[in-house]
Amino acid sequence: MGIDMSLMRVALSSAMRGSQNVLFPSLGARLYSTTTPTDKTLCACGAELPSAERIVELYRTRNLRAITQLIDCKQLTSYDFTQRKNCELSKELNKVSALMLPSFDDVVYFDEEPFVMLESLKTIPEGDFGDLTGDHGKQVSKFLKHCLQKGLISSVGSLIDVGGQNTSTVDLVSKALGKTALPSMVVDLSSATPAVSPSRPNIKYAIGDACLFFSSEKYQACVKDVINEEPTLVLFNNMLNVLKAEDGWKTLDATWSQLRSGDYLFISGLVPEQLEKYGMKKFHELDGIVEFHSKRGFYKSALLPAFADFVEIRLKDASVLIKETFEQTIEAKQLNLIEVQGYRLLALRKA
Repeated sequence: MGIDMSLMRVALSSAMRGSQNVLFPSLGARLYSTTTPTDKTLCACGAELPSAERIVELYRTRNLRAITQLIDCKQLTSYDFTQRKNCELSKELNKVSALMLPSFDDVVYFDEEPFVMLESLKTIPEGDFGDLTGDHGKQVSKFLKHCLQKGLISSVGSLIDVGGQNTSTVDLVSKALGKTALPSMVVDLSSATPAVSPSRPNIKYAIGDACLFFSSEKYQACVKDVINEEPTLVLFNNMLNVLKAEDGWKTLDATWSQLRSGDYLFISGLVPEQLEKYGMKKFHELDGIVEFHSKRGFYKSALLPAFADFVEIRLKDASVLIKETFEQTIEAKQLNLIEVQGYRLLALRKA
């Protein structure tokens, strides 16, 4: 039994009319609970889902990551960055996010049909390493400090983290800049992202396809409370890894078109040697971004050494300030630790 979308639209209209969307969480919970079966729901993997009311409450209180302690769902251990099929947990979370997302005052943009990527629910590993979902800003914050020390960056007044999943990167970059209340925006595809991060007055969210967001006529209105007179730092921290080459360039082009003179763009990504080491096969290459495929199809993209040159050719008024590579230990599946060599970091400035 699905949610009655006409009923949902009426509820949304009523709940958000006249800035009264503070009432929406309780309304959303009632709607969801009355349109969801009372019988226990089992995932295809056999895991039993928490009650609808419990899922709504975790989402509303932005504690959705706690659901990983309530359900033994095999999909939660995956690192696929794909929308799940035959997964009841994904279906339930998609329903909840569609109802609840409009009630968050700090979400200034969202797709009409948001969906949850389960990777957003993973616990961030402690220590000086990341996991297979990314490094959570640990390396890019070090890179930023290096740029500041070298005088390559003078000042930053705001931050846009593209593909952020949570506020960890925003927190580390803000700390590196010495600005704990740095005006920031997290742009992410997963509608779980705002529900795993605390509400803060200086952080806004844009939930949906990043290319569509930066191409949207609504963009300027969405960022008006974030961007100020100082330069904006836009982060593509491992973002290109999860996009095919053509989609990666489209997203870069759309993003770059919104940057102002003096703004900065940081890009980090895998290098081909790492994916070749894992046995992945090169499939398609476009101007320095090369796709790797596994037996199941597209796996991840990597950045070739020539990528920095193509950036300056394709992005108007772009200049590469500095590029670096580094090594990092990451937490892989089954809590194994592996050495990742060769993430590439670029700092660009728009003339």
